[in-house]
Amino acid sequence: MVWSEAEGGIPVGLALIVMAAFGLGFNRSMQHTKHCVSRRSVANGTETSDLLHRKSEGIDVKSISSCALCDVDVANKNDSGEHILLQSLGGRRQVFGFICKICNSRTGQLWDASLNQELAHVALMHGVNRQRSRELPSKKISTVDETQLLLHADGSMSPAEPTFKAIEVDGKLTYSAIARNVAEAKKMIGGLQKKHPKFEATLTTKTEYNNILKMDFSVGGPQSGRSLVKTAVAFAHAMGIPHNDCSNAMHYLRKEQAPPCYGHFHERDLVSGRSSEHLIHCVSVKGDSSKQALLGYVEYFSIAKVVVLLSDKYLGPDVQQIYAIDPSSGHELPVKIDLSLTQDELDRVVHVDESDFAAYRRSLDQAFPVLMGRVWQRSQDQAIHNAIGQAFKELGIESDEELLPNQYWQFSELFVKHLRPYLEATFVIPAL
Repeated sequence: MVWSEAEGGIPVGLALIVMAAFGLGFNRSMQHTKHCVSRRSVANGTETSDLLHRKSEGIDVKSISSCALCDVDVANKNDSGEHILLQSLGGRRQVFGFICKICNSRTGQLWDASLNQELAHVALMHGVNRQRSRELPSKKISTVDETQLLLHADGSMSPAEPTFKAIEVDGKLTYSAIARNVAEAKKMIGGLQKKHPKFEATLTTKTEYNNILKMDFSVGGPQSGRSLVKTAVAFAHAMGIPHNDCSNAMHYLRKEQAPPCYGHFHERDLVSGRSSEHLIHCVSVKGDSSKQALLGYVEYFSIAKVVVLLSDKYLGPDVQQIYAIDPSSGHELPVKIDLSLTQDELDRVVHVDESDFAAYRRSLDQAFPVLMGRVWQRSQDQAIHNAIGQAFKELGIESDEELLPNQYWQFSELFVKHLRPYLEATFVIPAL
């Protein structure tokens, strides 16, 4: 048996049992409405008149070899590998000849970054395998009592900032400090002991937070909404559908005041074949010549689900393709997506009605058990890994050494000792 040491934060553990207080609001200010497209709609929420800080050339796209967003010729020098699903959230497949490098960079910084920020906490809880092996940056979250925490890429949490208090009780000065990790705590204790040589400190490692986390699951807005639509257009391009056939989507992407061409869809689950072990990302595009409709569907983490009306004047062939992945591994999934929407459902794609929040809540209720399963599994894996590492360290065994048979019993005792705090925070453990 060999081990590798990895410093981690505090397992999410018990705190996430009480996720009922997560922000489940369907943020209407982020979604266009049937009656008013002018009040903070997806289309006009940004103050800049030029979405990409360059002159818009209109939507008369002349050829498949021109940039879908600015019309410049896309050649080898300025072609970009546009990820169909966001690379930052685990996307793998790329499409070429779609947009130029400048538009790729600018939409990445504006649209994709906004969507990534909205979904970052879900990504950190679920776990994402990024293609370039870069960890997701930690994200600040808070509890209902406004305690600030950092959620990390390994699913653990730590205090957002170290705190230090001096309290006088009965003429005695007591210091209380909270550190983000053991090394930081030891450094703080060392500083106090230099100042007060007789100072005695007790170091306690906290493995859970008995409080309710606050999170907002609202997705969509003037920037992130366009990222979702761009994903559907990019997949259509990968299928060989010219982007000028996505007339509604192109108008929306290129014109600030254009009406949105997408809507959140939670009335029924369009995806079949979901896994119970992880959430999914997926995108699908379907061309229906009988309805003259070109539809797209984009889903992230089984939570953000949108239908995109790419065109209502589609005259191309009947076609549908699907691309779905497990974001924790990047592996493609054999799911099915039903884009045979009724006319009433199509009419409601770009409008919000009173049933939307209830449908959204039902959709979240289906996704949460899977997300919680991932949280518990990652928390357990991390706790076991840390306990093994601590046991090996106390035995004086290096990372490239093996455990010898005569060390098995001592290792077992040390392993249980270091795993017990996690078990006590997670389960009811009888006293020994």
